[in-house]
Order: sequence, then C-alpha cells, then structure tokens
Amino acid sequence: AGVAAAKYNSFGVVGIAPGARLWAIKVLEFNESTGKCEAAISSIIEAVDYVTKNAKEIDVANLSLGCKCNSLALKEAIDKSVARNVIYVVAAGNIHADASSFSPANHDGVISVSAIADDDGKCGSAGIPLWIDAGNMSGYTTDDSFASFSNYGPTIDIAAPGVSINSTYLNGSYAKMGGTSIAAPHVSGAVVLYKMLNQNASVNDVRTILADSGSNKSTVCDGSGRGYFTEDMDSNPEPLLYLFDAISAIGTPMSNETATFVQQDAPEQSSLAQS
Repeated sequence: AGVAAAKYNSFGVVGIAPGARLWAIKVLEFNESTGKCEAAISSIIEAVDYVTKNAKEIDVANLSLGCKCNSLALKEAIDKSVARNVIYVVAAGNIHADASSFSPANHDGVISVSAIADDDGKCGSAGIPLWIDAGNMSGYTTDDSFASFSNYGPTIDIAAPGVSINSTYLNGSYAKMGGTSIAAPHVSGAVVLYKMLNQNASVNDVRTILADSGSNKSTVCDGSGRGYFTEDMDSNPEPLLYLFDAISAIGTPMSNETATFVQQDAPEQSSLAQS
C-alpha cells in the first residue's frame, strides 16, 4: 500500500500514486507453523468477486500473491473482473522459475511483474550493490540488474524495482522489503496515475502503453530513469516500467488530495484494491 499510494507529506515515504484511494481486501492469514501467509484459492476468488462487484469504483487490483498451481475458477473470476475493465497487476513469484506455472501470474488477462534491483532510481548501474535476502539466493546484486529470486519467462509483462524498497510497515513504522510483491505495486501505482488522467483507457490500452513506453534492451540510458537493466538471462526480455513521458503527455497529475488508488471512480479520481 505504501509503495503504491503513500501520501506526499512532510514525513515518511512517497508512493507512486500519492494519496490514491485504497481498498484493503484481506485474503491471507499468517500461519505460525510454516511462517508464511496462506489462503485457500476460494478466498482469493471471493476477493476478486468483491472487486468485480465494485468495478465502478475500483480501477486497478494489485495481487501481491500467488501459488504454483492452476485454478479454472480463479481464471474465470479474473476474466469477469477484467471484462468490467478492472486492471489486474500480479506479482510474478520469487523462486527464480518460469512464471508460466504460477497462478494468477500466468493469466493472460493480467499484468505480470518481475523484479529488478535499483539503488538510485537511475539507469547506468552506478548505484551501490544491494543485499538480497532470499534463502540460498541471498547475496549482493549490482544496481540495475534482474533480481536473482524473481520469476521470469514469456508470461511476464513488465519489470519494476523490488529489492530493498523502503516503505510503510506495521504499526506506523517503516521497513525495507523485497520481492515481486513489492515490484507489483510500483506498476499498480503507475497505472493508477495513467487512469487518473485517462479515465476511458481500457485494460488493453493500459497493457499497450506499458509495453510501448517501457525501457527495453535497445533503450539508451538517459542518465536518469529511462534505461534498461542487466542479467535477465531468459529469451523474453520484458520492458522496464517507465510511464513518465506517457503521463506527462496527457497532463499534470492532480494534487494528492484528489488522487485515488485501487490496488487490487469518480470522474476525477482512480482507486486501487489491494489483496
């Protein structure tokens, strides 16, 4: 929620879409015996159905979750929601495997997000190395490189920062976190900004603008935010999130008091549902 929509004020951190309206939809419970957050697929389907019922108010659904599984029922639920023009942004997964076997990242109607390491918000790999805490994949990684834990493959639509990201945490605190679950809300926030300025944009419109605007292997580093990353070893180089020019071409974003964010509209706003 903080990565996507933390307010632009005098303290803490700032989200990609500051102050956007959040719908917090809880689908996971912490399992003390496994040390993981878990849920039945039926719980996720129920959440997706809730978003669909509120599709007139929710623009984007951020699903920072997934499993190595396939569910026709979940696919059908997402299909119905996408048909209502809700945009689904999904974490690719964190075991350095082909995301094609992970649901809902493998759904052809969602925007699947892989993770990169980015220390300074600029291209060129000039930032300091970042520590990745990911079990046997732990270690330092160079700036502007593909995260060692991130899932990959042809089902991935776009990459975004997901290593050592400082954001809001429990009980009013802040913490550095990583994973494709952290990369996904970068994309969700960017999509909300775009939708805020282009309310009539369809799901396919947004998918196209993300792909066309994103940096790719041939993009020359501009010394700032537009450039590509290294160490993506598969044969499907996904674009790196870059919507600055597309958003600027539409107009100046509204103040954070009127912006809204759906992770998971009034004519002037966008909102985001977070699962």
